[in-house]
Amino acid sequence: MAVDLEDIKRRVSKKATFENAVADLQKLLQDSPGLVSQDAVFDIMKRIMVLLRTRFTSPAFWRAGRRLYETAKEKDTDAARTAKYEDCIQSCAEHLGEVPSSSTAEGPAVQDAQHRPYLFEGQMSSEQEAPPRRRGVEDLLIALAERARASNGTMAASNEEADPAEDSNAPDNDIDATAQQIGDLPSAAELEEELAVALAEALAESEAMTGQQPGHKPPASKHAVKALTREKLSAQRLRQLGGPDVQCSVCREDLVVGDEVQIMPCNDGHVFHPPCLKPWLQEHNSCPVCRHELPTDDDSYERQKERDRENAEGAKGAANAVQHNEFIFV
Repeated sequence: MAVDLEDIKRRVSKKATFENAVADLQKLLQDSPGLVSQDAVFDIMKRIMVLLRTRFTSPAFWRAGRRLYETAKEKDTDAARTAKYEDCIQSCAEHLGEVPSSSTAEGPAVQDAQHRPYLFEGQMSSEQEAPPRRRGVEDLLIALAERARASNGTMAASNEEADPAEDSNAPDNDIDATAQQIGDLPSAAELEEELAVALAEALAESEAMTGQQPGHKPPASKHAVKALTREKLSAQRLRQLGGPDVQCSVCREDLVVGDEVQIMPCNDGHVFHPPCLKPWLQEHNSCPVCRHELPTDDDSYERQKERDRENAEGAKGAANAVQHNEFIFV
């Protein structure tokens, strides 16, 4: 069973297999209701909601998630987990626009108040208040630090209680105060889950603004890939590359006489199977061995590379001038 859960956990992380993996997990819970109490299953449930909120936003994915959470809520008897599943179901319904409207049960005044825009901060109103600001990454990190500090305080107070030379009443008061402080904070697991969602949303927002992942380089130019030299390995060429043990660095399979390979321009010894190199260069613009970069079709990236190159040359020239005392006084 653990193997099935691990397989499902891997498959939910890919769009192509997400729906099938969610359906398999739902069937697993229907056939074996006892699984719903396992921490591994609950972790997958939380992971699915993170993915829905950040990456897999298609309505079909949300509908599959809602069916899964409805099944989990039906099979689970733990109040805390059931409440969590109910929140997830509500999130799915809101995203799909299926939250039932209460306009028929409420008067015109209430409906008008609900649709009226919120006032600015500082303005007085006896009507609807603005919703609380959602905690961001910085707020969650501060909350985690406070919980850790409170937990350390509890441990310190417990150690003092073990010392018979100290007043026995003071440590008890310290422990009670610190326990109360911890009780006022969400659990570490809840904070970490919320932080993971906030980080994923921030990353998704950054990707949406820039059009690519932070730090991710664009793929190699199609023209540059097409221009790569191809050859069939001869026995002499194979010996030149290092003998019978030489491998394609992508698939790690041994190269043999007669194999067709593509050669990167950085080094004639950097050769790869074309079917291996093609998907690599569709996601990267560099040699899999030495990271030598090929041209890309991204004009902004190429301009930035040129600026970086010019800045590096300018910095090198300035360093040489300082080293050799070559200054120009104006």
